[in-house]
Amino acid sequence: MSESELALHRSRWLTAALLVAVATVHLPGLGGDYLYDDRLLVTQNVALQTDDLARLLRQPLFGGVTDYWRPLTMLALWFGDRTAGAAGVHALALLAHLVATWFALRLARRFVVRPEAAFAAALLFGVHPVQVEGVAWCAAINDPLWWAFGLWCLDAVLRSAHAAAAVAFAMALLAKESAVALLPLVAMARWAVRLPVRRSLAWLLGVVAFWWLLRWVAFGSVAGGIGHRADDPIAVARWPAAALEVFGRHLELLVWPWPMSPFRAFDGGIGMQLRAAAWALAWGAAAVIAGRRRDRVALFALAAVAAPLALPTAFAARLGPYPIADRYLGPAVLGAALLLVGRDSGRRRCGFALALGLGAAVASVLQVGIWRDDAHLVECGLAVAPRDPGLLVMDGNGKLAAGAFPAARSAYEAALAAMPSVGAGVRSRIALDAELGLAWCDLNGAPPNPRRARQRFERIAQSDPQSAFAWIGLGVAHGMLGDAGLAERALRHAIELDPASSQAHGNLANLYFLGGRYAEARAAAQRAVELDAGNTRAAELLQRLGGQSTR
Repeated sequence: MSESELALHRSRWLTAALLVAVATVHLPGLGGDYLYDDRLLVTQNVALQTDDLARLLRQPLFGGVTDYWRPLTMLALWFGDRTAGAAGVHALALLAHLVATWFALRLARRFVVRPEAAFAAALLFGVHPVQVEGVAWCAAINDPLWWAFGLWCLDAVLRSAHAAAAVAFAMALLAKESAVALLPLVAMARWAVRLPVRRSLAWLLGVVAFWWLLRWVAFGSVAGGIGHRADDPIAVARWPAAALEVFGRHLELLVWPWPMSPFRAFDGGIGMQLRAAAWALAWGAAAVIAGRRRDRVALFALAAVAAPLALPTAFAARLGPYPIADRYLGPAVLGAALLLVGRDSGRRRCGFALALGLGAAVASVLQVGIWRDDAHLVECGLAVAPRDPGLLVMDGNGKLAAGAFPAARSAYEAALAAMPSVGAGVRSRIALDAELGLAWCDLNGAPPNPRRARQRFERIAQSDPQSAFAWIGLGVAHGMLGDAGLAERALRHAIELDPASSQAHGNLANLYFLGGRYAEARAAAQRAVELDAGNTRAAELLQRLGGQSTR
């Protein structure tokens, strides 16, 4: 066997070993259930559950209240759910991550000399703990999808396969908007290997223009949906320190991804701000050193670390209560790995990178278990941050659903007590959710207190008039107090805000039934069951209506 054949044989074995190792680490995630946002995107998504693909691919995520339009992601969720439920979605996410890992290996071979160094870099990319969230959480499947197509795009760019790069870039954008970070990376990658940049960027800018046209159609505005998301008032009050914290803490996660919890809220303390600033300065110093050494590969790697964080940093006020998220770091891990191994790394450096990869694999196996189900996710989060308001609200929601109303009330009250003070009149989404939970506890207490619940729901609806849950609760409270007309108006308004709310249709059905309007009750109950087959109260009402005469 010739030397070239031996090299090819060795390369194939290394690639197979890499993919097997990465698959082994993430395989336990296939047993995870739907949790957190998964229900809004999958089990409660009418277009997905009714196989209305035209609507599914056209509509923005979460009913258009955000600027997320990700048709490829929704198609993957639909296909995975129809294939094997949550396990099917997890399998697709793992497949996408394996494809991304394979392309990470191909890219590493372009930038480093030793094959074992390229293997170590790709292994670290595949098994780093920050990758777990994208693979083990169904709602985050958009991340491994855009990593896979994004790294394919970079690989095609380095081969000067411009058409293939354009196709891959388009698919990455349709999976997640974060793929726009590929534009500077394409320029840096070709510059790093001394290839002309202009033609590649021309192809990709054409793709961006077409993608924006599609967003214009989807959102019905030339802005392409930008601005649909509401700003978090706490983050706004702390700007620009919040942006610095987002950037710096994400850099820290690349090196030290602990504590292993997906719930990382803004800290706001001076100590955290100094830490974040130190990490940002370290990145800047590394860029200056690489520039002085004219180390093009190191500069590309540093760009790969920072580019995926550009959008989260710029829109820190719109990332929700947990803006420091592992899933934002996918491609950044490859940049960090390339920095670690270096272009001309020796055996000791390669050995250190491999040892680090093995340690990362063990940490990832532990991380996968966090995403088993809602209860385990919240339990693990509270173990790290027992006074986190968002986690306390999630804990309260779980207890409320289980009928443990006193325990739910305690969790909601603890959440409100733990809310950070950021100025008069500044209230976060979490505070409103806690008060919403308390209002539902009032309705379901022993004895119930519908009058106090109505007052709470009215305050919440005034603060957040787009909250369908507040209007549903208001309708139920009016009904319990005997105000059938006000109850019907509130429930109908809730349905206007969220036509896919099985809860709103079910409560309206019950109101009609109590008022003797059996035909309308049957229609509303039927709609509630169509929207959510798990709505047992609506299903039981339908059975009861089977023996009722209609008017």
